[in-house]
Amino acid sequence: MCQPAIEAEPAKNTWFHRELPSHPDRGGRQHPEAFTLIELLVVIAIIAILAALLLPALARAKLKATEASCLSNQRQLGLAWKMYASDQNGLLIGMENGPSEWRLASIDPKVTSDPSLIGLSGTALDTKVIQLAYQGSLLYQYAPSWGVIHCPGDLRAQLSGTNFAYDSYSGCCYLNGFYRTVASTLPNVIFKESDVLHPSGRIVWMEEASDQNNFFTPPFHENLGGFLFFLSPNLPASIWGDFPAVNHGSRSTMNYCDGHAEAHKWLTPQGYPTRSGPTVPCADSQWMAQRYAAKMWNP
Repeated sequence: MCQPAIEAEPAKNTWFHRELPSHPDRGGRQHPEAFTLIELLVVIAIIAILAALLLPALARAKLKATEASCLSNQRQLGLAWKMYASDQNGLLIGMENGPSEWRLASIDPKVTSDPSLIGLSGTALDTKVIQLAYQGSLLYQYAPSWGVIHCPGDLRAQLSGTNFAYDSYSGCCYLNGFYRTVASTLPNVIFKESDVLHPSGRIVWMEEASDQNNFFTPPFHENLGGFLFFLSPNLPASIWGDFPAVNHGSRSTMNYCDGHAEAHKWLTPQGYPTRSGPTVPCADSQWMAQRYAAKMWNP
């Protein structure tokens, strides 16, 4: 007579189905024993190892995300720069702070009399002042968003008082910028887009984190004027005037006269955030010299 087949019970994974020993309580009920201290320590150690592996990856991902947003800002500023020049028969917008520049001064009457400032104080007031200075400028119509002048990786916006800053970018000084006000550098200043002979290799805007106080009351930090660089006719002898902001690890973003933007990794960025970088020619300043536009020396 055939016996019915008895299905074998699936083998239990001993890791997930460990039979815990039990012990009775005073009422005779059975309770499983708790995990031992060693087992708990093993679990904690595993969690710590996973955290050590994941946290650096998350930090790198955050840096990449802020860099991508910053590059988007740079592209929009670069395209706005080109559109303005196109509408002005090739004339470049000024790179200083004023009525005919890419941004108004923080003490311009258009800014200080704006009713949206009423009731604001602290960093909210400071942020609005810089936003209005950009909104009232000649460039705003071509990139009409306050966010394009602020890099999300610029942590100065998390500070308060005079250390607070919102604007993250400065234009190069030979592109109708500060150097037009100095007799010895005026011949090198570029006023027309057509005078930039290598647009894909000449920078317009750089990330900067100036520690200068502006003239607003109460004052706070602002990137006043343009990005200063002491260009030499012997390009390798050029040195930093201002230092680039390093908001993305050891990298900064910049845009170029043809409209494209990119990020660059610096070799000696340690002193750049505190504006205490090399004061003599170095590999980074020589890289910059190749890309800093000047009419006679580096068009």
